[in-house]
Amino acid sequence: MSETTKTFLLFTTTLFLLFTIYWFSPFRFYTTTKYEKISFNQYDVLYKPSDPPIFPSNPDKLLDARNHVFDEKDVVVLSDQNFSHFVAKNRYVMVAFYASWCYWSKKLLPEYAAAATQLKGSEVVLAKVDATRETRLAKKYGVLGYPSLDFFVGGVDLEHYYYDRDREALVNYAKTKMALGVYTITTTQQAKAVLMAESTVAFLHSIKCQDCKELVAASKMHTDVIFYQSDSPDVAKIFQIDNPEIKHSALVLVEKKSQQFNHFDGQFRKSAISEFVSMNKLPLVITFGTETAPLILNSPMKQLWLCDLTHDSKKVKSVFQEVAKAYKGKILFVYAERKRRDVGMGVIGYDHPPRPRVSIISLVILILIS
Repeated sequence: MSETTKTFLLFTTTLFLLFTIYWFSPFRFYTTTKYEKISFNQYDVLYKPSDPPIFPSNPDKLLDARNHVFDEKDVVVLSDQNFSHFVAKNRYVMVAFYASWCYWSKKLLPEYAAAATQLKGSEVVLAKVDATRETRLAKKYGVLGYPSLDFFVGGVDLEHYYYDRDREALVNYAKTKMALGVYTITTTQQAKAVLMAESTVAFLHSIKCQDCKELVAASKMHTDVIFYQSDSPDVAKIFQIDNPEIKHSALVLVEKKSQQFNHFDGQFRKSAISEFVSMNKLPLVITFGTETAPLILNSPMKQLWLCDLTHDSKKVKSVFQEVAKAYKGKILFVYAERKRRDVGMGVIGYDHPPRPRVSIISLVILILIS
């Protein structure tokens, strides 16, 4: 055998061995230099699957996640059709924007599903969005790499998640966010989103740490109101705190339905802030229903009830609204519209009222219009 033949055989055998080692190694799945193009309708984003992840990992421990089976029963799947409604309905939502072909997305999802199961029953919900399918959502929330995690409070995207992506880190992060009580907003875009998404919010423009502590303490007493704070003058203007040179803390409570901005003028103490929120967190006239019943029946305020039994009392309701303005913060005005004639009777002790009645029971006043 000639030297040329020996050299050729040695070379081809070496190539074959190298190719075999590479083909059956885990590096084959994540070291590709191929760029994959993702269309976002109006612009294109180039994403490189081999870009290093935010969280560390050991290459020798990497596994092919494509065949890994895990339970995602507690992870909510969101799309463009249900996204806005879902994040607005649930107070705390963490959303994972992922790509089905992305190795790091495949590595995250089992940990994410386990975290969702651990958090089941709490106020936070974990959801996911396939960003390669839901391109409009990906564009809206600035998703340029995968996976991308965002934390929503009351429908507002408050923070991007940059930390470890194991189940313990995800659970601890969510619990920490739920325990905050007061959330920080820094941009006018966030401020506008807050006003559009929330029914009732309290906003503090402050440069004093002590005032923030008092607000946090007060927030624990009103779980139905979301509290925000910022030291940005531009954000303060959105909440109708117009003085850009403000040198003291300013607190405003916004009730979305009536578009009322109620400014706090008392001392920054937990008790005073809590009382202010109690007096102003409900609209001038609140409609009695399944969702509002706990707020109404647990309110310490005196209450004036208008029960419309005939569905023909627009004039009376208009007068009711005007009177409510004069007694704002002193009396809670409640409107109940039902076909049944016994509506509200259990509250004042009458099961079958034969005629219109006005009754005062436990500081509750009820007017019946037949």
